Amino acid sequence: MPITTRCLLCSRKLLDHQTLAQYFLKDELCDKCRRSLKTRKRTIKLQNLKITSFHLYDETMSDCLIQYKECMDEALKDIFLFEVKDWIHFHYRNCVFLCAPSSSSALERRGFQHVAQMFSSCGIEVIDCFRKRQEFSQKTATVMQRKNIEELLQVDINQIPKNKRLILIDDTVTTGSTLLALQKLVGEKRCKEALCVSLHPKMLAKYDKIRKRKCIYFP
Repeated sequence: MPITTRCLLCSRKLLDHQTLAQYFLKDELCDKCRRSLKTRKRTIKLQNLKITSFHLYDETMSDCLIQYKECMDEALKDIFLFEVKDWIHFHYRNCVFLCAPSSSSALERRGFQHVAQMFSSCGIEVIDCFRKRQEFSQKTATVMQRKNIEELLQVDINQIPKNKRLILIDDTVTTGSTLLALQKLVGEKRCKEALCVSLHPKMLAKYDKIRKRKCIYFP
């Protein structure tokens, strides 16, 4: 049986609204809600960083992230990567995940590091080693802040193992500027990949447009 007897999103009884596979795998969503969170694995290249995403950032994903992050519904942490957690563990079992930072005010309000929690079910070591020098949100960041985002971030390099492959992790990638800045902080040679829960349509449209010109470089 799943940990809960009702769907974490719609509260329907799981026994009445789950497939047999969901039941045995202990999914905490009903069949309808699970299908609404469509898994669409996609890999793109952003300068020297390979980014793999597992969902498209749509209305359903937005609502789930708001409930999880802004409403502090920590119980939702495992629903996002439920279908791909075993794949992630198999391909990255010898790696260390470095999670993108949240502001100190957001961490204090939530009481948990939301990115680290989302990837915790994958069975990979997650290190929270990045910090924001200033309080700013990516959603409300100015053009200048986005351009100079590397100067607004810092890393505790002593937390990072020396002989491990490093993988950046984040919940949503909109422009990729944060991931590129984090990659530079730890070194492009040591960190060549990133995983994100969802990819924003703006990022996907920009990538597809540039790819048609046989170019995968992002300024």
